[in-house]
Amino acid sequence: MSTVTELRIDLVQKDGKPWFKVRVACDHEMICHCPTIERAVEFLGVYERLIADLFWTLGWPSWAEGDKLEP
Repeated sequence: MSTVTELRIDLVQKDGKPWFKVRVACDHEMICHCPTIERAVEFLGVYERLIADLFWTLGWPSWAEGDKLEP
């Protein structure tokens, strides 16, 4: 697993309203937009945990696909 994980919450404008863009990147990247900072922080934790859990339980690298499990 990558030794570096990037966790970011950025304030962005969406349809003229403030939203929070959540980005978690390690071996791959997960992004979502949230209407509140509380929800953004929650998703940040969920995504961070999900990336680690998928890697450690399934050995889930970013290059893997349904028919390609070897590099």
